[in-house]
Amino acid sequence: MYLPFSRIPDVFDSVKADGVAIQKLDSATQKEKVFIQYTSNEKKTYTFDPSYVFLQYKVGEKVPVIYEESNPEKAAVDRVWGYWICWKELLGSLVIYFLLFQLSLAMVKNPVPESKEEQEAYSRSKRKRPKYDGNTF
Repeated sequence: MYLPFSRIPDVFDSVKADGVAIQKLDSATQKEKVFIQYTSNEKKTYTFDPSYVFLQYKVGEKVPVIYEESNPEKAAVDRVWGYWICWKELLGSLVIYFLLFQLSLAMVKNPVPESKEEQEAYSRSKRKRPKYDGNTF
């Protein structure tokens, strides 16, 4: 439930367009960098920085773009890695699973003394059933 409603731009209220990777001067670093350029429904051209971990685009590469129609500056490349799966969320999930696993191991390997006594009492009190000899009457 969290995933489809947490993406920016929102997947349900967005418009898809075709984009192309271009080389452009980055105003922040004053270096040439790859940007994605796309045209909105209003025939305006927009560019955005598609930089993401383990993701590189080549100049001239065509990519699907998803953007908000009310705010076309908010755009993203419509891919699994980078839009649907973000490295921060993935890392956070792995850490949470690891901690929960460690907690479960600690609980199973080091039971409280009352629990141990209860388990031993249960195993001693198990009554033995007679073996089935084939005669039920």
